[in-house]
Amino acid sequence: MASKVAATLLAITAAITAAVFIGCVDELPADRPEPESWADLSTAFDTADLQDVDLVFRRGRDGIADAVMTYGKGSRYSHVGAIVLRDGRPFVIHAIPGEGSDPGGVVEEPFPVFGSPAAAADLGVYRLTDLTDEQRAGMVRYLEAQRGKPFDLELRASDDEAQYCTELVFRALEAGEVPSGGQIETIESGLMSEPVIAPEALLALPGVAPVPTGVASSREPALGLTP
Repeated sequence: MASKVAATLLAITAAITAAVFIGCVDELPADRPEPESWADLSTAFDTADLQDVDLVFRRGRDGIADAVMTYGKGSRYSHVGAIVLRDGRPFVIHAIPGEGSDPGGVVEEPFPVFGSPAAAADLGVYRLTDLTDEQRAGMVRYLEAQRGKPFDLELRASDDEAQYCTELVFRALEAGEVPSGGQIETIESGLMSEPVIAPEALLALPGVAPVPTGVASSREPALGLTP
């Protein structure tokens, strides 16, 4: 009996740990505000100012996303993608797990969808200010080539047959030969076969700077948390 309980607890802990790092579960707790009260944070940004491979971070509207906020050292975001421009319009390429009939994986969607009220309780755009045109182009080529790949449920960054959100962006940086300024901080757990890169680790990259918004804040307080 004890072994069954231990095995069950281990499975639950592993699932929660994985979810904490991918931060992409969309189920909403019953005490969440009604959708009509949610702000559209994407409108805080002037899309004409966004550039290829700007990094887009968000915090989802779910209990797992709140767990990410309290797991690390002041984590603000639970998910990340990168912008590609299509005729001047910003789209976000990012990796998400499947849900229902949606297979998930590496997808491309308009920036306003990525930052829509239903998807984002917090949204930030950051720019790699030291990129050359060649590095930027290399990152875009890599990101575009990953579309359609499955989501990496095992959170393994040692190959790119499947991708999770930070793995996708980190590998795009490698493809563009963008220096990381040293080793990217990772988190290790006995429940995962490899160290995992959390979204906010990318904010420590050299030359990363926030893209300003046109409003005082592009952030909503998380329920139960101090903003």
